[in-house]
Amino acid sequence: MAKRIFRPIETPIGILNSRDAIYLDSFEYELHGLLKLTGELNGKLASKPVDKFLKYLLTFSSVLAFKVIELDSWDFKCESSFDEIVDSEWCKTLGGKITPLHKHYQVQTYDNVNEVVASKFNITIDLD
Repeated sequence: MAKRIFRPIETPIGILNSRDAIYLDSFEYELHGLLKLTGELNGKLASKPVDKFLKYLLTFSSVLAFKVIELDSWDFKCESSFDEIVDSEWCKTLGGKITPLHKHYQVQTYDNVNEVVASKFNITIDLD
């Protein structure tokens, strides 16, 4: 298996680090290619720390593939809790509707790792 290159994704509170940074409460996939993850972020574990837990909504659009792996069964060392996987082997194996806009993302939560191939994402964090 080729070595994966992880690129941390900057959020409104910076780079999210550690197994305890992202808590997932809900995982919702809609058949037209929309994946929504909701829960709370531990603001103390961000590169621009906030001293509280913050609600978030992470939406992936034009989803072509996703998988969920129990965290202790995942065998990669990533850069942060939310990364783009650069030059993804998984993307290269997908046919069909994949375009140059599609990217491979990984979201490491307290219990699981969610891998997603999608054309874009949006993260909303409730800072109030």
